[in-house]
Amino acid sequence: MKRAARSAEREGITVKKAVLFWSVGICAVGLLLWWGNEASRPSKRGITIMAEPIVAQTLKQMTQDAALIVVAVHQGEVEQPSTGSSMETKVFSFAVRDTLKGDAPDNIHVRVPYRHVETLSVDGEKVEVALKRPKYIAPKTGESMVLFLSQRDTDGTYLPAFQPFLIARDGQGAAKLMIGKNNQSAVELSDGTRVTLKEEVQIKDEITGRSFAEVVEEIEQMTKKQPGS
Repeated sequence: MKRAARSAEREGITVKKAVLFWSVGICAVGLLLWWGNEASRPSKRGITIMAEPIVAQTLKQMTQDAALIVVAVHQGEVEQPSTGSSMETKVFSFAVRDTLKGDAPDNIHVRVPYRHVETLSVDGEKVEVALKRPKYIAPKTGESMVLFLSQRDTDGTYLPAFQPFLIARDGQGAAKLMIGKNNQSAVELSDGTRVTLKEEVQIKDEITGRSFAEVVEEIEQMTKKQPGS
């Protein structure tokens, strides 16, 4: 009886080991199949577009490189169609309070790049992708600021001379260099392709926190235009 019991016990252990072995084997096969399926799946594609704006690093460079510098008050956005096949823009109206460099009328319109439009070929199909310009900043209505602009465009609007092109005046009379915080924007297409627009602007801000009036006076000195002249 004892021998029979031991024999049955050994057979039970053998059966358990066999079941355990086959369970482990099945799990291993399942893991290999899952791994193979995951490996065979195509990874998401990524497309990066670099926006390369003209950058002015110092107030001196900003003053030298701009064709027109004005102190103006933002009056609001103007409804005008965008120009250029690869760029969407917004147009803002400004009342000019003082001209520090160049010649400007009493009211000007400034066209600011807002979205970058890119036509891509994805799986043989052309797809138009619009990404917000990472450094785009909308001026606040009623805000006083210094604008650094290029010559007037063919439609009568002015364009930013470089990035950054705005120095705003806060409620305490301090200057603030308007630099966009975001360094990229992205969209994902229906097939999983991720399109990213990067706009890298490295600037050491030596203007923010200074007196707005002192900044204007320094620009006047560099352009040799004295107040009231």
